[in-house]
Amino acid sequence: MMDNQPKKALPLYKKLVEKYPEQHVLLRKMAQVYLSMKDLQMAEVLVDRALALHPDTPKYAMNLVEIYYGTERKQEALRMLERIVERRPNNLSYRTTLVNLYEEFELYDKVVDAYESMLLIDPTNVMLKRKLLEARTQIQ
Repeated sequence: MMDNQPKKALPLYKKLVEKYPEQHVLLRKMAQVYLSMKDLQMAEVLVDRALALHPDTPKYAMNLVEIYYGTERKQEALRMLERIVERRPNNLSYRTTLVNLYEEFELYDKVVDAYESMLLIDPTNVMLKRKLLEARTQIQ
């Protein structure tokens, strides 16, 4: 995978997962191979298994967000992102992804709320202040 050769990595991951089926990290890495090959269905199966084994890992949930979005299940992606942000409220990266989806759905009240809560985390961020002002104009 590090050499950008996912097809070569796949048989190795398959053997490792076969030998260590409870290793959630291996499942996620194998899912990343499938993601890179655009096989979202198989990637989803593997990420679901990894999440079942280790449900508090937001990286795994973010992989599902990517899969849901890529398979036109944007409402599911949005719900998953909201749950991730609830569990990791101080992570601005997760919040930024969420606010982008709110904007795509034109949920401007939620966009404003999201930017306001992001500013509570990072009150000196000029970009967030500008985005908040822009979002408020969408409501009026």
